[in-house]
Amino acid sequence: MPGERLLPECIVPPVKFGGGGIMVWGGFSWYELGFLISIHDKFNANFASNIIDSNALPMLLQFYEFHSCYFLEDNTTCHVAKSTMDLYDDNGVSRLDWPA
Repeated sequence: MPGERLLPECIVPPVKFGGGGIMVWGGFSWYELGFLISIHDKFNANFASNIIDSNALPMLLQFYEFHSCYFLEDNTTCHVAKSTMDLYDDNGVSRLDWPA
């Protein structure tokens, strides 16, 4: 019947704030896929530095071997913390400016 989809008995309310979620960190390039890491801990500057040191740097070195690349992230506070920025600088990582 016309308009039936708007009747209250035909509308299913959305689930908010209880539907669950998952956080992952991953990387890829035009040429290949990198790692996908499931994040279970609070993502702060220390955790970000650990992920970068353990996962991103080896992946970037692998990508750099064959192609030039840039590291892109969303400028959240943990990504631009001094410890994280020092890690990028110390390892010669080129970052692409991306406004948050």
